[in-house]
Amino acid sequence: MTNDTEFPVHKLKALLSNKAGVLGRVMTVLTRMQVNVLSVHADVTENPDISEIIFTFTENNKGETELVSKQLRRQVDVLDVENLTEY
Repeated sequence: MTNDTEFPVHKLKALLSNKAGVLGRVMTVLTRMQVNVLSVHADVTENPDISEIIFTFTENNKGETELVSKQLRRQVDVLDVENLTEY
């Protein structure tokens, strides 16, 4: 899947502690990494203490998706990160 500028589009799912400010901190990580987020979907899971976000973004450099995943996993309230990109 590509966009008009031919940068590959990737999709990640992250499970987060359902606490105020966690989504903001995740977005701050992406901003600092200069990730171009195309869409974000957030929802509470069956467990009300856990939220799920799915976001798509353009990968500007090879390996950026793995780097984004690693940086997100380092955050305290990020419980899991899964790559949903279809190759």
